[in-house]
Amino acid sequence: MPEKTLTEAAYEFIEGLESRKKRMIAVIVICFVLGPVGLGFDWIAVDHEKGGLADLATNPLIIITAIASIIIMTYGINRYFLIEKWGNQLKQLDQLEETIYKEVLGSKDSVEL
Repeated sequence: MPEKTLTEAAYEFIEGLESRKKRMIAVIVICFVLGPVGLGFDWIAVDHEKGGLADLATNPLIIITAIASIIIMTYGINRYFLIEKWGNQLKQLDQLEETIYKEVLGSKDSVEL
């Protein structure tokens, strides 16, 4: 079985990053939808609660929902910043690819002359 070249390995790495990026974008969208929905549920519960905020603070469902919503949104924000970081790294890899491509074609042109 022939070994992979560095170029093939780099392309596989970039393709893997891009596929993970697509999945992560879906996770971010889900987090940005579920978090506010949970907080909206809490807002509705607060709005309809008869006992006021004192009774509301003792309701474990509302507390758990609020904490879970905040954790989900924090996770989504964290993933968003990770994707931004990956985007910058992929741009650098694209620039490296262009540079290598130009150097390889430039060396072929000079050899043929």
